[in-house]
Amino acid sequence: MSRIFEALQRAEGRPGESHATAGPSAWAAALSVASQDRAPETAPEPVFPAITPRPAAASRLVCWNHWEDNAAEAFRHLAAKLLHLRERCHPERRLQTVLCTSSLPQEGKSLVAANLALALARTSGNRTLVLDGDLRQPAQAQLWGVEDSAGLADWIHHADPSPVPAPTVRRLGETAAYLLPAGAVGRSTQPLAFLESPRAAQLLMMLSGWFPWVIIDAPPLLPVADAHAWARMADGVLLVTRAGISRKAQVREALRSLDSRNLLGLVVNQNPQSALAYPPSQS
Repeated sequence: MSRIFEALQRAEGRPGESHATAGPSAWAAALSVASQDRAPETAPEPVFPAITPRPAAASRLVCWNHWEDNAAEAFRHLAAKLLHLRERCHPERRLQTVLCTSSLPQEGKSLVAANLALALARTSGNRTLVLDGDLRQPAQAQLWGVEDSAGLADWIHHADPSPVPAPTVRRLGETAAYLLPAGAVGRSTQPLAFLESPRAAQLLMMLSGWFPWVIIDAPPLLPVADAHAWARMADGVLLVTRAGISRKAQVREALRSLDSRNLLGLVVNQNPQSALAYPPSQS
């Protein structure tokens, strides 16, 4: 099982405490400059049809298959940290859209995004959307076993696109978690062109009006520019690393590329030191 324990390592710092480094800051003076300009969405809320996820046994979606496992406990801990950060946010700021990315591929950012969305939905009861924003090598549909589902790319490519992507959003079983997969990604998708267009910001604004939490699974930071475009629109960023795989130089480079005011912290994936000494919760 994937072992994830420490995230938002410095997020418990005292309000107003300064940090000289570009590492994971406390929740910082601001979570996102861009979020100040967003207006609440007032469009009618659609009804999202449910699908039955069929994740593979080896998918490591512990918050779906093994909610009482220690690995799921680590995600509950991470979800609780985010909920606490939201409570501490300045009234003019908000923490609602959270980007999960990594420095390079194969560090587990998609798995973290999926499990975190489930943990937030199950612990808070709030509707939580996991948005597959990786339009180059998407992973969410495969993780959930719903590979044939339409998604974001289909909405982008539609000849007469609807103003909202509601038809491509699906509820995951009977939970409060929802999925917007990447859909049929091809060479014509041009993800960066979409992300730099007004439609991308409008998409997040609309989704934020429907979901108290939006977790974005973005591409890694170093190979392509997509994650930086998503980061400019998100309220906060989690940088996923993988114990024994991620190299310090690459992590430092990824951290330097991010706005430290928007950085929530690091998630260490498959950390052998994160095993819990106490048995998991029975609630």
